[in-house]
Amino acid sequence: MEPVAPVNILIETHLLVGCCREADRANVVSRGLDQLRTVLPDSFHSHLIALAEEIRVSGRLMRGLADRSQMHIGRVPFMTSYLNVLLPCLCRSLDDITAYYEDKTLSREIRWRKMYNKMTEEAGGLPLPQRFVLYNHFLSLLKQLLTRYTPYLPASPFAFPTQTYSDGESGHRSSTSTRWKHSERGLLPCASRGVFVSASSRSR
Repeated sequence: MEPVAPVNILIETHLLVGCCREADRANVVSRGLDQLRTVLPDSFHSHLIALAEEIRVSGRLMRGLADRSQMHIGRVPFMTSYLNVLLPCLCRSLDDITAYYEDKTLSREIRWRKMYNKMTEEAGGLPLPQRFVLYNHFLSLLKQLLTRYTPYLPASPFAFPTQTYSDGESGHRSSTSTRWKHSERGLLPCASRGVFVSASSRSR
C-alpha cells in the first residue's frame, strides 16, 4: 500500500500543472479570437465576444484552482478526480478552436463559420459559447469543493442525524432545526447520487 500515496501525489501534481498550462492556453486562444473578430463583419461580433470572454473566465478559474490548491492541500484529492474528467475535454475544445482559426487555407469568415457550426453540431446543438459556460460552472463547483467541502463522517459534528423523527408538528420543527445546525458550514455530499448540494436544499 505504500506506493499509492506517491502515485496519487504525482497524478494530482500533473493535473494542477495542467490547470496552469491550460489557463495560459485559454488566454492565447481568447486573444486569437479577439484578433479574428476585428476583421469580421459586425454580425459575427456578439458570438465571438461571448466565446472569448467565457474562455478568459475558464483561464482565470483554472489558475485560481491551481493557486488555491496550495492553501487547501488536504482537500486536493477530493477535487482531482473530477478535474481529471473536465480538463481533457476543455483541452480538446481549445485545440479544436485553435486549429480552426489558424487554418490558412480558408478565409477568416469561413474559419469562424466552420468552427462555430462544427463544434455546435458535435455537442448535440449546444452553442459553442455555452460549452464554455458549462465548463466554467463545473470549474466553479470544483472551487467550492476545494475551499468549502467538509468530508461526511459519522462522528463529525456536521453529520446529519440518523434518527427518525415523528410526523407531528413539533417533531418536524426539531428535525428541521437540527439538520440546519449540522449543515450550516456549506456543501455536503449527497450519498445517494454522489453529488453536492447546498445546505439550504438539504435542510428542507
